[in-house]
Amino acid sequence: MIKKSFNYFSYSIVGSLVGILSLPYLTRMLSPEEFAYIGIMQVILFILIPFFGFQSVSLIGINKVKQSYDDFRTFRNSYINFSIFMIVLLSIPLFLIVSFFFKKYMLLIILTYLIAICRHLIQIHNQEIIQDGKASIFGQLNLTNQLLALSFTVICLSFVEMSWEGRLLSLLLADLLLSTIRLYFFSDIVINYNILIDKIQIKEIVFYGLPLFIALFASWITFEFDKLIVNHFFSLELVGLYTVAYTIGASLNIVNQSVRNAYVPRLRMELSSGRGINLMKKFQIYYGLVIFTLALFLSIIFYFFDAFILGEKYLGVWKIISVVLFAYAFFGVYSGYGAIFEFYKLTVLKTKFVVLGAIMNLIISLSLLPFIDYLAPAVGTLASFVIILFVSYYFALNELKTRGIIE
Repeated sequence: MIKKSFNYFSYSIVGSLVGILSLPYLTRMLSPEEFAYIGIMQVILFILIPFFGFQSVSLIGINKVKQSYDDFRTFRNSYINFSIFMIVLLSIPLFLIVSFFFKKYMLLIILTYLIAICRHLIQIHNQEIIQDGKASIFGQLNLTNQLLALSFTVICLSFVEMSWEGRLLSLLLADLLLSTIRLYFFSDIVINYNILIDKIQIKEIVFYGLPLFIALFASWITFEFDKLIVNHFFSLELVGLYTVAYTIGASLNIVNQSVRNAYVPRLRMELSSGRGINLMKKFQIYYGLVIFTLALFLSIIFYFFDAFILGEKYLGVWKIISVVLFAYAFFGVYSGYGAIFEFYKLTVLKTKFVVLGAIMNLIISLSLLPFIDYLAPAVGTLASFVIILFVSYYFALNELKTRGIIE
């Protein structure tokens, strides 16, 4: 696990650096108002990608462990065909609504929808290579995707002189190219694909994912509703500042995801063998120290150099960045407990935690608006993750003990 963790972590650090180092270029090429369109894209993607997979993409990794190869291949084909159905089902009413009521956002919606399709396919492939323990391949593919997106962005913004749409087009081109390479050269998904829908497997997907739609909406409130609150009470410019802060937070979350990718397959094997508590506690202590130290380091950097790094238009954004970084640090530790609920398919229980966090986020954010102004939504997000972390730890420990896992 240490070797895999190092591979995931090393590539995630490089990926985080690419994201952070590319941000000064983006903030100098795009105004906060233009950056806000990227924020709107993120708000939409947060809902779209899980919807395409009916909140059940984790079943790819889980069933790869539990099923024979032939059964898993049948399940995977059913899952992909069900995803295609969901993509088509949503596209018709969505584009009709946009055509009649939000025509000026049509280009934004089209680009975002296509990006969501590519990223859903990438998610499916990621579940397989993560469960197979292919840390290096995972890191190399994701890093290549980031570098391609940055290269296309430079071409679109500096040479073609496009605005926010150039950034979205660059993300789409990179995702499209990498998803194609993944499916054809790094997977047998295309080779073994056929138009097959197994009713029993579709029922498994639906029953697994349905409770998680409540969690999806609650997570959307926790992660993305900040931007809508800021836009409603303040300005589109502040939406751009929040988008920059969450972009930096997302770089930290790459580290979260990479370490989780090493931790979750090992945890699943431990749980299958009647163990897991010691591994969970080690994850909490050691990874907690790493991720909080990293959050503190980045906060100090942006406290002193935010205008130098991002440009004068983004002066003072360090306040939002610091809060968001620590929010993602708490989220990273919490995700280790969430994997336990996923393994035992306790989706209803996990949903309750996320809903609790969303409710607390809204209450704290709106309550603090008169006192700390535009920082209130960010503080609300941080507070909600602190609450979810401690509640989920208690229930995860209790669940393992109930199942006789006491080592």
